[in-house]
Amino acid sequence: MSTHRIYNLTSIGRPVDWHTPTNRAMVILLAPAAVGAIVLGVLQGASLATVLGFALHAVLAGFGGWALGRELDPDHQASAFAAMALAVFVLYMLGPVYTGHSILVLLTTLGLVRQVNRTTGLESRLSDSLVLMALTLWVIYATANPLFGLVAALSFAFDGSLDRPQRRQYVFALASVGATIVYMVDHDSSLQLLSAPQSLPQWLAALAVLVFGLNVLLLDSVASVCDVRQRNLDLRRVRAGATVALVAVAQGLPQVREVALLAAVLAGVCLAAAFRRSFRNPA
Repeated sequence: MSTHRIYNLTSIGRPVDWHTPTNRAMVILLAPAAVGAIVLGVLQGASLATVLGFALHAVLAGFGGWALGRELDPDHQASAFAAMALAVFVLYMLGPVYTGHSILVLLTTLGLVRQVNRTTGLESRLSDSLVLMALTLWVIYATANPLFGLVAALSFAFDGSLDRPQRRQYVFALASVGATIVYMVDHDSSLQLLSAPQSLPQWLAALAVLVFGLNVLLLDSVASVCDVRQRNLDLRRVRAGATVALVAVAQGLPQVREVALLAAVLAGVCLAAAFRRSFRNPA
C-alpha cells in the first residue's frame, strides 16, 4: 500500500484493503459476529432496537479488537484475529442490555496507540490530535473516570518525544493532564481507582495486563513496515504504543466492564504469542 485518499484527511486512519486476504477474512468474520449477537439478543428477549444495537456493537468490537491487535503485535496477523475473537466473546458476556462505554474506550485507545506506533508512516496531523483529545474528554465524562486523561497524556508525550517527534503533542499531553485534574476537582473524585483487584473479572484483566507487560518486555524486533513510507516500524514506538494500551487497562480495573474489551484484546495477543512459542519449542 503506497497511497490512499484517506491520508488526505487523517494520518492515523488505515484503510481496509479488500484485496489483502487477512483484511478480507476480517470483514467476512464480522458477519457471524453480528449474527451471533442477534441470536443472543433474541434468546434473552431483548427489544428489536436493542438487538440491532447489540449487533452493531459486535461489529465494532470485532473490528476494533482486530485493528488494535494489529497495532500491538504488527508482525503476526494471528494475534489480531485472536484479539478479535476474544473481544466479541467478551461483548457477548456483557450482554445486549449492557449500557457502558467499552466500545468507545476501545476505539479511543486504538487511536491513541496508533498515533504512537505510526503504523501509517505519517506524523499525526493537528486535526488527529484534536479528535483524540475530544474522544479522551468524552471517555472521561462518559465513564466518570478522570484517570483516562493520563492514558492520553502518555500517548501524546510518547509521540512528542520518540523518533521524528511532534513537539506540539506536549501541549495536548498537558491538556490531558489538565482534564484529569479539572474533573477530579470539579467532581471531588478520589484516587480509589488505584485499589487492588477484588472480583474475578478484575483479576483476569490484571492477569492480562501482567502477561502482556512481559510480552512487551520480551519484544526485541519489529519486521513490519509502514503503510506509506515503506520503512520498518520503530521498535521503541511499538513498545510505547503497547504501553499505552497496557496502562489503559490497568487504570480502569476498578471499572473493569469499561475496559473489558481492551483487556480481551491484550489477552488475545498474549494467547497468540503463547501458541507461537509452544509450536516453536514443542515439548
